[in-house]
Amino acid sequence: MTKSPFARIVDGFIRVNISLSEWVERKLPADFNVSLLQAHEIATAERANAIDRPVIMDVGGGRSTPFADRLDPAKNAYLLAADIDPGEISLNEKAAGVLVFDATKPFPLRDKSCDLIVTRSVMEHLPVTEPFIKEASRVLTPEGSFISVMPCRYSPFAILNRVLPNAFTKKAIARIFPQWADSCGFIAHYTDCYMPKMAENYEKHGFDIEELKVRYYQSIYFKWIFPIYLISLTYDLFMYSMKIKRLGCQLFIVAKPSQNAG
Repeated sequence: MTKSPFARIVDGFIRVNISLSEWVERKLPADFNVSLLQAHEIATAERANAIDRPVIMDVGGGRSTPFADRLDPAKNAYLLAADIDPGEISLNEKAAGVLVFDATKPFPLRDKSCDLIVTRSVMEHLPVTEPFIKEASRVLTPEGSFISVMPCRYSPFAILNRVLPNAFTKKAIARIFPQWADSCGFIAHYTDCYMPKMAENYEKHGFDIEELKVRYYQSIYFKWIFPIYLISLTYDLFMYSMKIKRLGCQLFIVAKPSQNAG
């Protein structure tokens, strides 16, 4: 479909603003702009590749499992993708097996049957998180790992996401960031998705936190309007300099079953 002159002007405005924002982005400190999604992939693969025949459950596996290509074929990992949406999970070509279930309900798995349970950008979509964490504790082996990455409740973009109608959010993402259209824009609650609450929930349900990282750079969502991006970036850099974890925009957590549990 041919775009109208107005639509072409809007698209050009967005491209120019994104280009200016990305020019600034390239000058940001490396540890400020570090990808916790990539850290999640690397951590999952490292732990999986240290085990023979590991059973990995990717909760919220949906249509793709990014860390799958990092797995060592010689370790013969069994990748189980789980999701509440049968349509999404049916598109996952990396998984050896699939499960369709609600992650806030009891898992249809035996006790201590998984070596790794992983989630990426899933926790925020759960109306309650504690039942999920409790079930993860039950299903993991004593030497297993629970690896999660999630956006945070008090980040400006997360607040906007809760305030704006979901239909508007999905359309805006598809228009401004079409590369994110398939993976973003779902209804999110952000229940307990902030520090120190999430760490408290992990510890309450039998986990020790082995590794925790906080990201503060969330201004990527405002790249399309350069002045707003700069204002947002100033906020992010201040939070980063002060290390105010509660107001971070993303959490990466690696947890292990507590050796003192039970």
